[in-house]
Amino acid sequence: AYSLMNVKKNMVTPRSGEILIAAIQDFITGAYLLTHKDTFLNYQEICRLTASLIDDRKRKQNRIRLPTPAILKPTTLWTGKQLAELVFSDDLREFTLTAPNRSYTSNKEFCVKDSFVIIRNGRLISGVLDKALVGPGSKTSIFHAILRDFGGDAAADAM
Repeated sequence: AYSLMNVKKNMVTPRSGEILIAAIQDFITGAYLLTHKDTFLNYQEICRLTASLIDDRKRKQNRIRLPTPAILKPTTLWTGKQLAELVFSDDLREFTLTAPNRSYTSNKEFCVKDSFVIIRNGRLISGVLDKALVGPGSKTSIFHAILRDFGGDAAADAM
């Protein structure tokens, strides 16, 4: 019974190999709005959102170090992409993914719509996270890649 009920061990369907547990509409919309290229957060906003990432059950994660602000003057601002990077724990610092999102047309490096996602060493370099990357039923989703490369525990923590 424990094997059947253990969510971390049963995240993939045996039929197609697609991930069973995925983000719902609110999470997809939030990821899209947060990683859009014109999203900036001040110190109060980034601290409030970062505080919600701390998991009290894990002793090793009692602090989260803020990244260097993207804009220093006239006010200190962080990008939404920098906040999205904080979701990847220290265990996922080697995570790398390159994938198009739903609105991708051409030109990976200089995509006008910011629709080609590049994650290198746990840092979101470019792209907007949308349904194709965080949504259900895709073998190219971020959570499926984390599950494949790092296992069920890391995928569940990232979710």
